[in-house]
Amino acid sequence: MYCGGRSAGKSSPRMPAEWLMDKSLRRLLVMLLIACFTGVFASPHLSGAAAGLADDCGYHPATAGLLSRAAPADWLSWVGQLSGAEPAIIAGEPYTITTRYTPTLFSGAPHARAYDFVLEQARLWHYPPASIEQHAWSNGVYSGYNLALTIPGQITPTEVVALTAHLDSLSPAATRQTLAPGAEDNASGSAALLQAARLLRHYQFARTVKIIWFTGEEQGLLGSAAFAADHNLSGYRGVINLDMFGYDADDDRCFELHVGVLPASDKVGQCLAQALAAYNLNISADYLTSEATSASDHASFWSRGVGAVLLHENGFTAGSTCGGVRDRNPYYHTVNDTIANSFPPYNNGSPNPVGGDIARLALAGLAGLAGMQGVCFTAAPQLSLTVDAAGAHLSWMPLTGAVQYRLYRRVGDSVETLLYSGAATSYTDAGYVPYWSNWYWVEAVAADGFCLSELSQAVGVVPAWVTSRGYLPLLQR
Repeated sequence: MYCGGRSAGKSSPRMPAEWLMDKSLRRLLVMLLIACFTGVFASPHLSGAAAGLADDCGYHPATAGLLSRAAPADWLSWVGQLSGAEPAIIAGEPYTITTRYTPTLFSGAPHARAYDFVLEQARLWHYPPASIEQHAWSNGVYSGYNLALTIPGQITPTEVVALTAHLDSLSPAATRQTLAPGAEDNASGSAALLQAARLLRHYQFARTVKIIWFTGEEQGLLGSAAFAADHNLSGYRGVINLDMFGYDADDDRCFELHVGVLPASDKVGQCLAQALAAYNLNISADYLTSEATSASDHASFWSRGVGAVLLHENGFTAGSTCGGVRDRNPYYHTVNDTIANSFPPYNNGSPNPVGGDIARLALAGLAGLAGMQGVCFTAAPQLSLTVDAAGAHLSWMPLTGAVQYRLYRRVGDSVETLLYSGAATSYTDAGYVPYWSNWYWVEAVAADGFCLSELSQAVGVVPAWVTSRGYLPLLQR
């Protein structure tokens, strides 16, 4: 969460001196303030981005199934990997991510490889290269990349609904290059996007879905401002921005929905309100309009007339839904914004899942705005394996709706390789390596060439010497 803009919930409204000293950045401040005032106090002319938003954000059985798979514990694990509480596996090696400060994030430092980690996850989930955009930005002082994944729409693909969060973190100047864990700010939002990217790969929507990690947010919304400037937003029908949520010291399970005053934003906010009523998430929210903050990446879309909302902890206002009190995270922008501090457990010691449930609400709202069409496949392929002198023989039962299958292999702890892509339901791997472990799995591909089934169960050949010496492939770890 950027500490400029309207900052009612921040411990200090001051902006970093390094930011104010630069003339180009001062000009950016002026532009942001103008955008803030025109977005909050005026009624700007709206582009086509306000028209035709889906208003069916109530209960949908496919969305209910999606939410059942979005476990809060999984969300918390992603938070841990992004904030250093758990190792993040990159190219088969464990890394501890201790900072996501933007200048360090792209320095190649081994303790700041969060961007590499997110990019690798997208590739492991088989997003094709055409669906992965690495958007470069620079303002002359700071530079970096935004990462955007695209799930093509089935009916109106030129219309776009986006789920966004900033990946970068911040702590005091003395520590930010080495230690800025940012568990709540904003591993919480980035983790929700990872969960969405993994799950939505298996669903189809009427409209195109974009999942976007911004960087440079803590330096003044730099990444999102550049993204909005460099892309045609006329087709954008709504943006759900996730930033700094899950802290809930008073255990009231209440958060803030920053909607603002744009009519297009109200449509997004009302969709989330419908979803909140339709699904049993056991959370509540203050619905903020004139009190809404512009201190996060949704403001880059507000300034261009695109409907956008922010989901945030109960830290800015003392709204009636949240009991008339602010429940602010005291560890904001410090080295103590860790899972242990920012997500205190229930009295019984189990993690408080409110952040995971807020992430699930964002998924439900996204599905409603994008026009949920359903899951591509109701089951994963079932893979079988036999081995003889000719090689490893693999076969699987066909799935209804599949036009092709992709078979993958991993030898030992190596990176997976695509062995076969086609319509057949069997394959012989004559090149399997008999002296090492060989693991296989298959997925089905829908007619659009993008939507996938879940991966099949892994089947493998593991020599006795491998198991006797305690070697286990990454697939089993």
